[in-house]
Amino acid sequence: MDAMRNFVLAAGSAPGAGIVGIAGFGLAQAARGSEVFDARVRPILERRCLGCHGADRRSGLDLRAEASALRGGSRGPLVVAGKPDESLIYRLLTGRAEPSMPMGGERLPDAEVDEIARWITALPPEAVPHSGAAVG
Repeated sequence: MDAMRNFVLAAGSAPGAGIVGIAGFGLAQAARGSEVFDARVRPILERRCLGCHGADRRSGLDLRAEASALRGGSRGPLVVAGKPDESLIYRLLTGRAEPSMPMGGERLPDAEVDEIARWITALPPEAVPHSGAAVG
C-alpha cells in the first residue's frame, strides 16, 4: 500500500496525473498477477487440475489459461481478487469448501497452495470479470 501511496503522490504533482497514475498502477499490478500465474500457478494447475478442468472443462471450468480461470465455472467466480480466503479455488484446495480438490487425489502441498494464494493476492479487482465473493 505504501508503494501505491508514494506512486500516486509522485504522479499527482501534475494536473490530472494522479488519475492516470492510479490506472497505471492497476495495470502494473495486473501484469504482476499474470506473471505469477504464468511462472508459478500454471505449472501447478497443469500437473494437478487439467485432467478434469482442461479440455474437458468439468463444472464448466477451464484452467488452461489465466483468462479462462478468472471467468470461473458453473459455481461462479473462481477468485476474489486480492482475497484468497474468499476465493473458491483456495477454499476447495484447503478443504474449506466441498468437494475438496483435487477430487479423489492427494491434497496439494502447502507450498503449491501458497503459490495460488500469492497469485490471487496479486490480482487487482479489474482483472476478474465477476465482482463480489465467490459462490461456494
